Amino acid sequence: MKSLPPHKATHTHQPQHSRREFLGKTSLLAGGILAFGWPFFTERSSPVYAALSQQATQTGSPVRYMLELDGAIVGPLNSMEGGIVSGEIITYQDGNDLFLRKRIGRLKNEDIVLTCGANLSPTFYQWLDGTLSHQGPKKNGAILAVNQIGQIIERREIQNALV
Repeated sequence: MKSLPPHKATHTHQPQHSRREFLGKTSLLAGGILAFGWPFFTERSSPVYAALSQQATQTGSPVRYMLELDGAIVGPLNSMEGGIVSGEIITYQDGNDLFLRKRIGRLKNEDIVLTCGANLSPTFYQWLDGTLSHQGPKKNGAILAVNQIGQIIERREIQNALV
């Protein structure tokens, strides 16, 4: 009886992963990477919020949030939520290609909900009054996470925003 050559005798079959598994894992990874930078506004469930809370616990300095409009800080925020970016997955087929392909479609930004007290600057209330009378301009600004001594830990820009 003949024995097989050494390179064929030691060959073991490696399981092949399907294209579907590969695309599923990579789209999940891409979605996670895309989402990681944007969940800043999901109060308490955000990885950024968790990281800031952990930093505050370690340094003993609580994190506060401030609203900035047109380069000037208008006051503190009590809470915030929303701001998640999501994208629809589009499935398509190129020409005579046998495989269905997937890509992320148009991105959608969830509305950001901010809760504040009555202690904001007049700039904010003028903006609010203008929005309610349908004459107010859209504003640019930022939401700032600051520590106890006022150092900015995180800054998220907002553009063309309405109250």
